[in-house]
Amino acid sequence: MKPFLPLLLFCLSLRPCIGTDLRFGGFADTYMATCLDDGNWNAMRTRLRANCSAQAGCSYMFVSLNAEKNHILEEKTTVELREAYFEYAGMNWDVRIGRQIFCWGKADGIPITDILCPGDYTEFITRDFDDIRMPVDAFQLRYLPLWGSVEVIWLPVFEPAVFASDDSPWAVRTDLPDNEVLDDPSLPERTLANSEIAGRMSLFASGIDIALSAYYTWDDTPVLHRHFVNDSVYWQPQYHRLGYYGAEVSKPLSEFVLRGELAFFQGKHFANSQTGDRTVERNLWKGLAGLDWYPGDDWTVSVQLADDWVMDYSTAMDRDEHALQGTLFLSRKFMRQTLEIANMFYYGINDEDIYDQILVDYALSDALHALAGGDIFAGPEGSRYGEYEDNTQVWFKIKYSF
Repeated sequence: MKPFLPLLLFCLSLRPCIGTDLRFGGFADTYMATCLDDGNWNAMRTRLRANCSAQAGCSYMFVSLNAEKNHILEEKTTVELREAYFEYAGMNWDVRIGRQIFCWGKADGIPITDILCPGDYTEFITRDFDDIRMPVDAFQLRYLPLWGSVEVIWLPVFEPAVFASDDSPWAVRTDLPDNEVLDDPSLPERTLANSEIAGRMSLFASGIDIALSAYYTWDDTPVLHRHFVNDSVYWQPQYHRLGYYGAEVSKPLSEFVLRGELAFFQGKHFANSQTGDRTVERNLWKGLAGLDWYPGDDWTVSVQLADDWVMDYSTAMDRDEHALQGTLFLSRKFMRQTLEIANMFYYGINDEDIYDQILVDYALSDALHALAGGDIFAGPEGSRYGEYEDNTQVWFKIKYSF
């Protein structure tokens, strides 16, 4: 309960400055996951999320504090400021400054245009999408005409994606020979020239939503570069500048919704076995088509097909020219919507590997939920999902919202 004290003091200090509309909320949850292969714990954590908001007139402030006790990985036991931003709204515009989360795109579970926030992959993609998406420090300015919105976002400091540490069950093992060394990553310097900037325009008209976006950024996933020091081989993770251009569209048709996303990445680096530093720069296309169906009786059915296409492809690269993936999502609510059973199924078409995420959510009350499920991985060794076949798990969660 210690996180409540600094949050309360901070919000009370705002009261004379921003007004009397002060609100508190959040949740507490406990999550446990055990591996079916050996019975060991893949994850065990307890978390408290405390939110505070204050509003007066056109001004609004939001603060979210996250406290987590991780019983498997002690370095993940933290108390951190998840979000903290100030917003001012004018007649048809607003501005937001601070630590915040952005959610772009129409896709479910496959990021195509949703690239503003780096990902937390310390448990691969088994966590909720809201937990995978990490906050960033940013300045956002939006123009809000009747036909849609135009926004400009400046991110002064680059933040990379986070992956599992070597002592985690979710770590990807990199076995190097004795004379080869994995070096420390090379992060961009924190200078104005290395900041990131994005823009997005959305159009809402005639029952169709369209968005166009651009982003001058850094690739938040590093690529290993090879170099030599005396008789030793060093591999250094490096981050590279990246240009991004994207488009999104969604269109409801009776009980269906059609969705699509397309993104072009300029200057992405890949591993390559025939170059001196073992990397190569190529442009990349990503695309997704999706169909949602709401047939009634609290059913939801969604299918998606996505592709990554590398231009000027070479067989020396560490991947296929096209990386095709499909998803199927099924959900049904029962017992006056107090019980939900859902299944998100991923299928890697190239490698014929699968990831099946099963969820059962029972609302004991409006505030208290008991959840259980499983994460099933299968596929060839070295494939994206097959890599975690031994991590197939069942899990249980209790969540209380306040």
